[in-house]
Amino acid sequence: MKKIFFAAMVATSACTQAGPVVNQKAPPIQVSEWLTTSPSYNGKPVLLEFWATWCGPCRMTIPHIQEIYNTYTRRGLVVISITDEDRDTVTPFVEGMKMTYPIGLDLAQAASRAYQVRAIPSAFLIDKNGVLRWSGHPARLRPADLDAILPPAPAPKKS
Repeated sequence: MKKIFFAAMVATSACTQAGPVVNQKAPPIQVSEWLTTSPSYNGKPVLLEFWATWCGPCRMTIPHIQEIYNTYTRRGLVVISITDEDRDTVTPFVEGMKMTYPIGLDLAQAASRAYQVRAIPSAFLIDKNGVLRWSGHPARLRPADLDAILPPAPAPKKS
């Protein structure tokens, strides 16, 4: 039953997504404050995700985003996750979900307005030149999408 509900949410979120246009310059990322240390992302590829603690589909995609962070940061990807909730709400949630990637608090909703976020979760994949290369529901983001904007994985070291 959960898989059917999740698939329906993926389809609904993807259909209602509006925002910047793929293959055009992405808007700047502006947040009110960082829950974590402010990430350095200028000149780097970025996965930008919008979410909320109360959002069931967002909760379901957190392990996927964490896996992307764990796998692709070695290749230069910066993962940034943005919510419009306050520090007191977000901190225990992030700790409980073991989210280790940078979290921005968009209290003024500047980022969500700039990216015209109409549904959450929503994700945007931006290349190192600041050009939007992919947008949609984060569950639909595939390794091929990431590989297209990242340098090749280093060859395994021989022992």
